[in-house]
Amino acid sequence: MVSTIAICNTASVAATYRIGVSTTASFEASGYLVFGDTIAANDAKFLTLGVTLDPVAEFLLASTSASTVSISAFGVENS
Repeated sequence: MVSTIAICNTASVAATYRIGVSTTASFEASGYLVFGDTIAANDAKFLTLGVTLDPVAEFLLASTSASTVSISAFGVENS
């Protein structure tokens, strides 16, 4: 389970990001959790979502409009 996703923009200009889940390594329209949201310059956001993923068949995907944005996911693995 992914409990929190952190988004950090270290640049002096705003950027956008996308986060989604998919059964492949590509975004699918039905899997977006966030689509094109803006993160302000020199800012961080924390999303507490509690997303449960199938450990074998699902991927958590993220993309950004700038290389100065990092996205990290935190959670636990249930076996």
